[in-house]
Amino acid sequence: MKIAIDCRMLGNKRKSGIGNYTRNLISNLRKIDGSNEYFLFFNEIAGRREGKFHHVKSVVNFESHPLSEIWANTCLPYKLFRKDVNVFHSPFLILPAWGTRCRLVITIYDMVVFKFPSLFPRKYSYFVKVMTTMALRRADKIIAISVSTKNDILEIFNIPEEKIEVIYGGADEVFRKIDDRDLIDSVQSKYSLDGPFILNVGTLEPRKNVARLIKAYEILQTRLTEKIKLVIAGGKGWLYDDIFKALSDSKVKDDIIILEKVEDSELPLLYNAASLFVYPALYEGFGLPVVEAMACGVPVVTSNVSSMPEIAEGAAVLVNPKNTVELADAMYETLMNGSLRDKLVKRGIERAGRFRWETTAKQTLEVYEAVEKSGKS
Repeated sequence: MKIAIDCRMLGNKRKSGIGNYTRNLISNLRKIDGSNEYFLFFNEIAGRREGKFHHVKSVVNFESHPLSEIWANTCLPYKLFRKDVNVFHSPFLILPAWGTRCRLVITIYDMVVFKFPSLFPRKYSYFVKVMTTMALRRADKIIAISVSTKNDILEIFNIPEEKIEVIYGGADEVFRKIDDRDLIDSVQSKYSLDGPFILNVGTLEPRKNVARLIKAYEILQTRLTEKIKLVIAGGKGWLYDDIFKALSDSKVKDDIIILEKVEDSELPLLYNAASLFVYPALYEGFGLPVVEAMACGVPVVTSNVSSMPEIAEGAAVLVNPKNTVELADAMYETLMNGSLRDKLVKRGIERAGRFRWETTAKQTLEVYEAVEKSGKS
């Protein structure tokens, strides 16, 4: 079988969950699949071959709209035909609208622009809605990143349930409990984190609910006898002005640190150094930072909406993300209650162990095989 995967997202300078998904999927397919042939479409890397994995160059950058969509509907179908591809998988929204003989698979992470369009720039929201609608109609199989995402798709679109397969993402193996205190101290020293801190990780954008987290942290500080800092690790996304206004207006702004650039190698150490991980997102299709934090043995407070209860499943304190006082209460209780912390750490490590990229790759390969078989007459 010949399989093609759109990997152009890996050429983006801005890191993303989709890029992380694509990178880990390919890496683990290489480990488990020695029989099928793969054609990986990249922006820049081309002509390289690693076993049965061929790197094919696309002259159009993933984010060059509308050229990217034009390329997907003209050049891409031709390339898939020339290479006699059986299955094409798009880890993002773009599928060829016509001209393909192969079977089409798409991964859908969430339906957030349909459920919360006001949280995004208008043009982006419109673009994602149009591309998602077209892709879901064209796809022979849809991979949903969680049951929550599957249910949202079924709620919004008239699609047969059997067309959707739930395949969870995973946490990289580097996210684990680290006992090397010198390494942990080194990252704390680099970012001037000289005491205990609460950690939040994610892009600075409205749905991550960071402005409300800052207000909840203010309430928390009035209850604590000893100060604990709040560290927010994430680059700027969009519509982030409210976050920085909440920070500038905060009475405890001197105890809040925003780290817009953290090296990949440092993130597991940052998790391990934290006393508490808080992720009060308004909506998530999966919520990878929750899994990463649990894998690192950090007690977690997260939202009781969308995919978070499904992913955490008894291994985190769940709160209404729109209730600032409830969020502050949960942070205080988790910091102060030793038995609760111990329980969350133990359950979190166990729960995180269920999300592995190798499993993602195995189940995705099964989708490729099934959809290719269903296309034969």
